[in-house]
Amino acid sequence: MKRGWVLAVVGILLLGALAWAQAGKAYVTSQETTLQDVAKELFGDAKYAPAIMRATNSKHLVDPSFLSIDSLTMKIPAGAKLWIPDRTWAETFIAFWNPNRPEDLFGGGKLVVGSWWTAGGEAEGLNALCKI
Repeated sequence: MKRGWVLAVVGILLLGALAWAQAGKAYVTSQETTLQDVAKELFGDAKYAPAIMRATNSKHLVDPSFLSIDSLTMKIPAGAKLWIPDRTWAETFIAFWNPNRPEDLFGGGKLVVGSWWTAGGEAEGLNALCKI
């Protein structure tokens, strides 16, 4: 149990460090596509799509010319600028990424809100919060 906890902490620290010192390259899509198709083209495997999403969203925070990706299933428009991490970073991210933590795909700066407010003043309040 203790070993698993230590490995998890090391993985989180490693991913944090890699997020700041991320090697990779810019990639501009030539046609509408998906992250899975880009991952297959550049890494040979669609499983790297989450790593591309995280890397691109992290780059977007410091350079808005990179696409902000909302979900793994989002259609990527032609001419979109993505950040493709190097294979080592991508493999490390995939090894520690937990699909039950979608917030990890946004590279920081994104608040994930769950709400049951759907009517009345609550819905307007939530919409106002989201605009902020």
